[in-house]
Amino acid sequence: MAKLRNCLLKVEVEINHIQIIIFYMQIQTDLSKYVGKLHASLTPSRLNSCNLNAVHYLFNPFI
Repeated sequence: MAKLRNCLLKVEVEINHIQIIIFYMQIQTDLSKYVGKLHASLTPSRLNSCNLNAVHYLFNPFI
């Protein structure tokens, strides 16, 4: 019974871990969409490319 309980706990931890990853990926996706809209709304005259790259990096560090 203890072995089964340990096994179930491991599975539960793994499921929670996967859910956290999915949640994080969803946040990344939402932020990417937001940054995309931000890019579209900003004209080069209002924001130089250096600042734009900094904003892009903040929201999309893995891209």
